[in-house]
Amino acid sequence: ITDGKGPTFRNELLPTYKANRPRMPEGLAAQLEPLKAGLRLLGVPVLEAQDGEADDYIASLAGRFKGQRSVVLVGADKDLRQCLDEDVVMWDPAQGKEKLITRDGFVEETGLQPHQWADYQAMIGDAADNIPGIPKVGPKTAMGFLRRFPSLDQLRKNFDRLTAKEQTLLAPHMEQVFVYRQLTTLRTDLCAELALDDLTVGPVDEGALEFFKEYEFRSLLSEFQALAAKS
Repeated sequence: ITDGKGPTFRNELLPTYKANRPRMPEGLAAQLEPLKAGLRLLGVPVLEAQDGEADDYIASLAGRFKGQRSVVLVGADKDLRQCLDEDVVMWDPAQGKEKLITRDGFVEETGLQPHQWADYQAMIGDAADNIPGIPKVGPKTAMGFLRRFPSLDQLRKNFDRLTAKEQTLLAPHMEQVFVYRQLTTLRTDLCAELALDDLTVGPVDEGALEFFKEYEFRSLLSEFQALAAKS
């Protein structure tokens, strides 16, 4: 799943969303279409997110299929932690640092439930996505608020129970932080037309052989030829 080329609803909510990210190097950008073509030749479905981002597609698919089977999200993106559930785990296969995150492990580590993660991210902000967050509210402070009040909604409802210092800290930003939560919350209502069969890895296309030769994927070419010889 790749991000689409145009802006999304998040850019409408916050025009400066991801505005600080440098443009993809031309050399890397030029590799994307051949990479997609190669994956299709290998029988791997390639999806381009519409009306959202790749993470929204992942969250939507995980939410829809977790009742039917176990779901493993391959990656380290912290936003995906809000998808964790009894049958949904995150696996980061980074070389030498392989890590498996379960819902129970997440709760033990953070003291939060996965559904609180978007609220937490909204409060502390996200420099990578250019989400400001609440000034002077870091991870420890945000965790403290969410342990006392389980959501931003409850925090706002119980605003008068906060100390004078906390009220001074939060008051100028209480409305905007709900916009930030819309940015940090992954959508779960996308790609409803996709079925599991659409995501199944298919047979390798014969054109893969020429693709490997053209792009000098020597090891893949060798493996492909070895498999072809056995069939």
